[in-house]
Amino acid sequence: MERTVTCIIPTGHYQGYIWLSDKEKPEVVDGVLSACIINSKSNPFIIEAQLYERNKGMSYSVRFTDGMFVFDSAQVVDYSDEHVFQASWDKGRKLKFVCEWKPKEDPLCENLPVYTPAGFYFVGFCN
Repeated sequence: MERTVTCIIPTGHYQGYIWLSDKEKPEVVDGVLSACIINSKSNPFIIEAQLYERNKGMSYSVRFTDGMFVFDSAQVVDYSDEHVFQASWDKGRKLKFVCEWKPKEDPLCENLPVYTPAGFYFVGFCN
């Protein structure tokens, strides 16, 4: 039996994009977005969405991979490890992400804590 997966993105002032399965390019979001419910039964469905709510520091990610939806949300608190990527769908637009690192004991380093990637979050467009 197939399970319906649902994600709710609250109303807010977002920067990012939503790419639907029936479109060649994503829809850019830069302003108020009403609350949306993303449902795995919807058609057209979301191939990918990256949204960032600056006022709350919340990053939302939706990806359709290997026939399954992956939803992630996180409050971003550390912006020290920023990465910028060229958008494949718009040569004039650059996407900014931050990597979160967390310590993890490593047996190959005498069980000392070694920082490893713990998350990769969209935080808007670069100017």
